[in-house]
Amino acid sequence: WSSDVCSSDLTPARREQILTLGVIIALFGVLLWPERGYVPIWDGHVYANCVVDAATRNGFDLNALRCAGHPSYGWAAILALSQLAAPGDAGMMLLMNAILGLIAVGAFRATAARIFPGEEHQRALNLLTVACALHPVLLSTLVQVNVDFGVYVFFFAMYAALLHDRYDWAAVAGTFLAFSKETGAFAAAALVAVEVLRRLTAPELRAL
Repeated sequence: WSSDVCSSDLTPARREQILTLGVIIALFGVLLWPERGYVPIWDGHVYANCVVDAATRNGFDLNALRCAGHPSYGWAAILALSQLAAPGDAGMMLLMNAILGLIAVGAFRATAARIFPGEEHQRALNLLTVACALHPVLLSTLVQVNVDFGVYVFFFAMYAALLHDRYDWAAVAGTFLAFSKETGAFAAAALVAVEVLRRLTAPELRAL
Protein backbone atom coordinates (compact mmCIF):
# COMPACT_ATOMS: atom_id res chain seq x y z
CA TRP A 1 0.00 0.00 0.00
CA SER A 2 1.19 3.52 -0.60
CA SER A 3 3.75 4.40 2.06
CA ASP A 4 2.27 7.84 2.71
CA VAL A 5 -0.82 6.24 4.27
CA CYS A 6 1.11 6.01 7.53
CA SER A 7 1.45 9.77 7.78
CA SER A 8 -0.15 11.39 10.82
CA ASP A 9 -1.67 14.15 8.65
CA LEU A 10 -4.33 12.30 6.71
CA THR A 11 -5.49 14.11 3.60
CA PRO A 12 -8.81 13.17 1.96
CA ALA A 13 -6.89 11.12 -0.61
CA ARG A 14 -5.09 9.17 2.11
CA ARG A 15 -8.33 8.60 3.99
CA GLU A 16 -9.79 7.22 0.79
CA GLN A 17 -6.85 4.83 0.46
CA ILE A 18 -7.44 3.54 3.99
CA LEU A 19 -11.17 3.24 3.27
CA THR A 20 -10.38 1.29 0.11
CA LEU A 21 -8.23 -1.11 2.11
CA GLY A 22 -11.08 -1.55 4.59
CA VAL A 23 -13.50 -2.27 1.75
CA ILE A 24 -11.18 -4.92 0.32
CA ILE A 25 -10.79 -6.59 3.72
CA ALA A 26 -14.57 -6.59 4.17
CA LEU A 27 -15.10 -8.04 0.68
CA PHE A 28 -12.54 -10.77 1.33
CA GLY A 29 -14.35 -11.63 4.54
CA VAL A 30 -17.79 -11.78 2.91
CA LEU A 31 -16.63 -13.78 -0.12
CA LEU A 32 -14.22 -16.16 1.61
CA TRP A 33 -16.03 -16.90 4.86
CA PRO A 34 -18.44 -19.39 3.22
CA GLU A 35 -15.41 -21.25 1.81
CA ARG A 36 -13.59 -21.64 5.15
CA GLY A 37 -14.23 -25.38 5.21
CA TYR A 38 -13.32 -26.02 1.59
CA VAL A 39 -10.75 -28.77 1.07
CA PRO A 40 -8.59 -28.16 -2.04
CA ILE A 41 -8.91 -30.72 -4.83
CA TRP A 42 -6.73 -31.95 -7.70
CA ASP A 43 -3.32 -30.24 -7.69
CA GLY A 44 -4.50 -27.99 -4.85
CA HIS A 45 -4.93 -31.10 -2.72
CA VAL A 46 -1.33 -32.09 -3.45
CA TYR A 47 -0.03 -28.66 -2.45
CA ALA A 48 -2.23 -28.48 0.65
CA ASN A 49 -1.02 -31.89 1.81
CA CYS A 50 2.56 -30.78 1.21
CA VAL A 51 2.05 -27.72 3.42
CA VAL A 52 0.44 -29.76 6.20
CA ASP A 53 3.25 -32.31 5.99
CA ALA A 54 5.86 -29.54 6.22
CA ALA A 55 4.19 -28.23 9.36
CA THR A 56 3.91 -31.59 11.11
CA ARG A 57 7.05 -33.48 10.08
CA ASN A 58 9.52 -34.05 12.93
CA GLY A 59 12.65 -31.97 12.60
CA PHE A 60 13.42 -29.33 10.00
CA ASP A 61 13.54 -30.86 6.55
CA LEU A 62 13.78 -28.62 3.48
CA ASN A 63 12.50 -31.45 1.31
CA ALA A 64 9.13 -31.15 3.05
CA LEU A 65 8.80 -27.65 1.59
CA ARG A 66 9.40 -28.83 -1.97
CA CYS A 67 5.83 -29.28 -3.17
CA ALA A 68 5.24 -31.47 -6.23
CA GLY A 69 8.88 -31.12 -7.20
CA HIS A 70 8.80 -27.31 -7.31
CA PRO A 71 11.35 -25.15 -5.43
CA SER A 72 8.50 -23.79 -3.30
CA TYR A 73 10.43 -23.44 -0.04
CA GLY A 74 9.50 -19.80 0.64
CA TRP A 75 5.83 -20.00 -0.31
CA ALA A 76 5.29 -23.34 1.45
CA ALA A 77 7.05 -22.13 4.62
CA ILE A 78 4.60 -19.23 4.92
CA LEU A 79 1.53 -21.42 4.44
CA ALA A 80 2.98 -24.02 6.81
CA LEU A 81 2.89 -21.41 9.59
CA SER A 82 -0.91 -21.56 9.41
CA GLN A 83 -0.82 -25.28 10.18
CA LEU A 84 1.48 -25.34 13.19
CA ALA A 85 -1.30 -24.97 15.76
CA ALA A 86 -3.99 -26.94 13.94
CA PRO A 87 -2.62 -29.27 11.22
CA GLY A 88 -5.10 -29.88 8.45
CA ASP A 89 -7.20 -26.81 9.28
CA ALA A 90 -8.41 -25.58 5.89
CA GLY A 91 -9.79 -22.39 7.42
CA MET A 92 -6.39 -21.33 8.76
CA MET A 93 -4.81 -22.03 5.40
CA LEU A 94 -7.46 -19.88 3.73
CA LEU A 95 -6.81 -17.10 6.25
CA MET A 96 -3.08 -17.14 5.48
CA ASN A 97 -3.85 -17.04 1.76
CA ALA A 98 -6.17 -14.08 2.35
CA ILE A 99 -3.34 -12.24 4.14
CA LEU A 100 -1.06 -12.96 1.19
CA GLY A 101 -3.83 -11.70 -1.09
CA LEU A 102 -3.95 -8.41 0.81
CA ILE A 103 -0.18 -8.11 0.43
CA ALA A 104 -0.57 -8.72 -3.31
CA VAL A 105 -3.26 -6.08 -3.88
CA GLY A 106 -1.42 -3.65 -1.61
CA ALA A 107 1.75 -4.12 -3.63
CA PHE A 108 -0.26 -3.74 -6.83
CA ARG A 109 -1.61 -0.42 -5.53
CA ALA A 110 1.87 0.77 -4.57
CA THR A 111 3.19 -0.20 -8.01
CA ALA A 112 0.38 1.59 -9.83
CA ALA A 113 0.78 4.69 -7.65
CA ARG A 114 4.45 4.91 -8.64
CA ILE A 115 3.66 4.55 -12.34
CA PHE A 116 0.74 7.00 -12.18
CA PRO A 117 1.71 9.56 -9.52
CA GLY A 118 -0.38 12.56 -8.61
CA GLU A 119 -3.54 13.15 -6.59
CA GLU A 120 -5.68 13.21 -9.74
CA HIS A 121 -5.07 9.48 -10.28
CA GLN A 122 -5.73 8.30 -6.73
CA ARG A 123 -9.45 7.52 -6.99
CA ALA A 124 -9.02 5.65 -10.25
CA LEU A 125 -6.17 3.64 -8.71
CA ASN A 126 -8.33 2.82 -5.68
CA LEU A 127 -11.10 1.52 -7.94
CA LEU A 128 -8.58 -0.44 -9.99
CA THR A 129 -7.21 -2.01 -6.82
CA VAL A 130 -10.68 -3.11 -5.71
CA ALA A 131 -11.24 -4.62 -9.16
CA CYS A 132 -7.93 -6.47 -8.84
CA ALA A 133 -8.98 -7.82 -5.43
CA LEU A 134 -12.28 -9.06 -6.86
CA HIS A 135 -10.75 -10.73 -9.90
CA PRO A 136 -11.99 -14.35 -10.08
CA VAL A 137 -8.49 -15.69 -10.69
CA LEU A 138 -7.22 -14.12 -7.48
CA LEU A 139 -10.20 -15.20 -5.39
CA SER A 140 -10.15 -18.76 -6.71
CA THR A 141 -6.43 -19.07 -5.97
CA LEU A 142 -7.04 -17.99 -2.39
CA VAL A 143 -9.35 -20.98 -2.00
CA GLN A 144 -7.64 -23.51 -4.26
CA VAL A 145 -4.05 -23.74 -2.97
CA ASN A 146 -1.51 -23.21 -5.74
CA VAL A 147 2.22 -22.47 -5.87
CA ASP A 148 1.59 -19.98 -8.70
CA PHE A 149 -0.06 -17.72 -6.14
CA GLY A 150 3.31 -17.20 -4.45
CA VAL A 151 4.71 -15.96 -7.77
CA TYR A 152 1.81 -13.51 -8.11
CA VAL A 153 2.16 -12.14 -4.57
CA PHE A 154 5.92 -11.75 -4.43
CA PHE A 155 6.26 -10.48 -8.00
CA PHE A 156 4.18 -7.42 -7.16
CA ALA A 157 5.84 -7.09 -3.76
CA MET A 158 9.30 -7.06 -5.33
CA TYR A 159 8.24 -4.75 -8.16
CA ALA A 160 6.68 -2.25 -5.75
CA ALA A 161 9.77 -2.29 -3.53
CA LEU A 162 12.05 -1.65 -6.51
CA LEU A 163 9.93 1.22 -7.81
CA HIS A 164 9.97 2.83 -4.37
CA ASP A 165 13.75 2.28 -4.05
CA ARG A 166 13.37 -0.09 -1.10
CA TYR A 167 16.05 -2.55 -2.04
CA ASP A 168 16.05 -4.28 1.32
CA TRP A 169 12.39 -5.25 0.93
CA ALA A 170 12.99 -6.03 -2.74
CA ALA A 171 15.66 -8.54 -1.71
CA VAL A 172 13.29 -10.20 0.76
CA ALA A 173 10.39 -10.32 -1.72
CA GLY A 174 12.73 -11.49 -4.49
CA THR A 175 13.96 -14.37 -2.37
CA PHE A 176 10.41 -15.54 -1.71
CA LEU A 177 9.59 -15.01 -5.39
CA ALA A 178 12.48 -17.17 -6.54
CA PHE A 179 11.51 -19.85 -4.01
CA SER A 180 7.85 -20.08 -4.96
CA LYS A 181 8.19 -21.80 -8.33
CA GLU A 182 10.67 -22.06 -11.20
CA THR A 183 8.96 -19.20 -13.02
CA GLY A 184 9.45 -17.07 -9.91
CA ALA A 185 13.22 -17.21 -10.32
CA PHE A 186 12.88 -16.07 -13.92
CA ALA A 187 10.50 -13.26 -12.87
CA ALA A 188 12.89 -12.08 -10.15
CA ALA A 189 15.78 -11.97 -12.63
CA ALA A 190 13.59 -10.07 -15.11
CA LEU A 191 12.66 -7.48 -12.47
CA VAL A 192 16.33 -6.97 -11.62
CA ALA A 193 17.09 -6.45 -15.32
CA VAL A 194 14.23 -3.95 -15.65
CA GLU A 195 15.47 -2.07 -12.58
CA VAL A 196 18.99 -1.84 -14.01
CA LEU A 197 17.57 -0.47 -17.26
CA ARG A 198 15.43 2.00 -15.32
CA ARG A 199 18.51 3.29 -13.53
CA LEU A 200 20.36 3.69 -16.81
CA THR A 201 17.62 5.56 -18.64
CA ALA A 202 17.17 9.29 -18.92
CA PRO A 203 16.02 11.06 -15.73
CA GLU A 204 12.53 11.69 -17.11
CA LEU A 205 11.99 7.93 -17.49
CA ARG A 206 13.23 6.85 -14.03
CA ALA A 207 9.82 7.23 -12.43
CA LEU A 208 8.47 4.38 -14.57
